[in-house]
Amino acid sequence: MAQYERQLEELRKEKQDYVQKIDLLQHSIRVLEEKKSEFCYSTGGHTWVHDREYGLYGETFTYCEMCKKEG
Repeated sequence: MAQYERQLEELRKEKQDYVQKIDLLQHSIRVLEEKKSEFCYSTGGHTWVHDREYGLYGETFTYCEMCKKEG
């Protein structure tokens, strides 16, 4: 029984390590996306594109043509 508990604890710890790595990666991605957007804005401004999804009830959305930031 102790062997199962030890294996479960190891797997839970490994899972927590992966969750922390994913959180760190998500944070890094957000920071880089913000820097990319700031660079786009500082080098002439965003070029906004207004688009609509296909279909009868397609949503409209706006994004920068250069950096893909949603508006």
